Amino acid sequence: MVWNCRGAGSSEFMATVKEYVSVNKPQVLILVEPRISGRTADRVVRRIGFSHSHRVEAIGFSGGVWVLWQGKHARVDILANHLQFIHFWYATSSFCICVTAVYACPRAGKRQFLWNNLCSLASGSQEPWLVCGDFNAILHSSEARRVDLSLRLWCRRFQSCVEACDLGFFGPQFTWRRGTSWARIDRALGNSALLVLLSDIRVYHLPILYFDHRPLIIDLCGAPLHRWKVQAGFKFHAAWLTHPSFSEYVSSNWSSDVSVDVAIASMGQSLSQWNTSVFGNILLKKRSLLSRIHGIQSYLAMRPSTFLSNLEVHLQQELRDVLVQEELL
Repeated sequence: MVWNCRGAGSSEFMATVKEYVSVNKPQVLILVEPRISGRTADRVVRRIGFSHSHRVEAIGFSGGVWVLWQGKHARVDILANHLQFIHFWYATSSFCICVTAVYACPRAGKRQFLWNNLCSLASGSQEPWLVCGDFNAILHSSEARRVDLSLRLWCRRFQSCVEACDLGFFGPQFTWRRGTSWARIDRALGNSALLVLLSDIRVYHLPILYFDHRPLIIDLCGAPLHRWKVQAGFKFHAAWLTHPSFSEYVSSNWSSDVSVDVAIASMGQSLSQWNTSVFGNILLKKRSLLSRIHGIQSYLAMRPSTFLSNLEVHLQQELRDVLVQEELL
């Protein structure tokens, strides 16, 4: 998974990245433009929960590239660092490939250093190679909405810097938005050796949650995306305590005329019904909200709609509340 999170120091970031990771279960997580470094970054990395990590630190409040991975599933060997990328070997029990995690500088002049370095990497290796991240550039004018944005992001040097093909995607076309501006500046590229080795590779564009960029899930084996599975059986949800009628419901439904074990079993059945009819299942609500947000963003990527834009703001707020409740769960 690769994501321009545009700042990793906020509470919204932590809730959102945990949501993406818990649903999609990436073995390697690439975060670009985290805008934090040092001990603050150390704390955030520990909270995300991956066993290993490597960073190119942000400079002040700009830039930065993080690579996090689970050591029990994969091996990562860092080959090269640069202010705009990390180049590494990624090995599993089935294959070994080169990966370059990119965060291209927004300034066109500084991006030239990135293009030159990618050209050098391309000429020096015939190994399977995946290049992914935020390139802050587009390949064609159709990859941006707004003429001035297309002219600013289009880059001939980007088109010719590596002999690689775009891996395509599933989902909405544009990966970045700000106001009414949309563009596809986050992508995954692969050389011919990669496509021969991993012919079923797929790239998915996930919904945008609170931030400007979509995360990209790069499924190297072509397996379907993970989906939520709602588990059966009673569990007490701490998030119920956030509902204004919860205490009153418990008081009115608790039976003191029977043993504690029987009273607890009866209360469990009552709360399960209350959860469905009043509180609502958190995971089902979240899945519904994510689906609606994804559909709205797909439509807005094709044509503007004030109504749908306002609705998305409302749904994003609902989702924020649900994620807080899930954190309590």
